[in-house]
Amino acid sequence: MVSVLSKVGLSKLQNSFDQDMRTKLKLNEVEIRLLAIARLGLHKPNWVIIDEALDTLDRDAYQQVLTFMEQELGNAAVVNIGRVASGNRFFTRVLQLQSNPAGKAIRLLRPKSLRTDNPELAD
Repeated sequence: MVSVLSKVGLSKLQNSFDQDMRTKLKLNEVEIRLLAIARLGLHKPNWVIIDEALDTLDRDAYQQVLTFMEQELGNAAVVNIGRVASGNRFFTRVLQLQSNPAGKAIRLLRPKSLRTDNPELAD
């Protein structure tokens, strides 16, 4: 855990595991966001959705987070909903969604794990 905190720039928290992070340590908004990123390194999810959490980081913290994600989340699919800083090497694709009122609706697909044999709950 100490290593993960250090990689996102929160090494000052390494001796504070038994304290309430919000009230006793008085973490600012950026530090709370970095702590959430650090948790990803512990859980190693397959998917990560980031909704504007990186937009408020300064350039150094942003680069530190990208390096962390490359090293710790290399096998995860990461979707960033927000701005991408220039010189970024992590987010290499852009998905642009557009409304098309005349477009055809996409059929709802349900994974097998969510399917039911109950006709009242079926599509």
